[in-house]
Amino acid sequence: MKLSIIIPVYNEEKYINRYISQLVNKLNKQGFDYELIICENGSKDKTLFKAKSLSRRFKHVSVISNSQANYGLAVKTGFLAAKGEYLILFDLDYWDVSFITRSLKMMKDNDAIVGSKWGKGAKDTRSCIRKLSTLIFSILLKILFGMKISDTHGIKIINRKKFLPLIKKCRMTKDIFDTELLIRGEYEYLNIGEFGVKIVEKRKSRSSIAKRAIRTLRDLYNLKIFLNKEYGRL
Repeated sequence: MKLSIIIPVYNEEKYINRYISQLVNKLNKQGFDYELIICENGSKDKTLFKAKSLSRRFKHVSVISNSQANYGLAVKTGFLAAKGEYLILFDLDYWDVSFITRSLKMMKDNDAIVGSKWGKGAKDTRSCIRKLSTLIFSILLKILFGMKISDTHGIKIINRKKFLPLIKKCRMTKDIFDTELLIRGEYEYLNIGEFGVKIVEKRKSRSSIAKRAIRTLRDLYNLKIFLNKEYGRL
């Protein structure tokens, strides 16, 4: 069983060597058959240069580069390029090898597993404002889309064969690509499970919550409109 681990990066020259090296060492110790795809998107520093150096240093690491700063597009590009049976989405500053071990056992009965910040056993050590924004986002997803799972952002593993047609259909990029993907998964009656994970930020968030909130609300509104038309939902 081959795993494809996708990590989008943007302006991460200070951290990329350290965290990718740590992750590769942990993956190798577990004996996983894997590829690790660094999806660089429009960095203005030396991130791409360092990512390519890592791909020469570690045989399992490869690099894809997009010219524009776009998180969702980077993830989608990585998913489409991946060859593994399972696709795993990690962030450079938020990954957990034990999540892989636990979720693989659950994939016998599921098409995707999400590491939830709100699920049973979750421990979120982030600031109160960031925890509140996650809660509001979760409530909006339940109201607007009837989501059954509590979280769509963060680490996740998905069955590539089951989700590939939906990955190709996804129209949103930026912040909510993976949200659209999981909504489509539920609309297509795929089995999506979740369990609580521990959230520890390795560095402070660089994105403005206010700006991201406005952008996300706009994108959720647009997503609601075209998914309603596509799936015939009110």
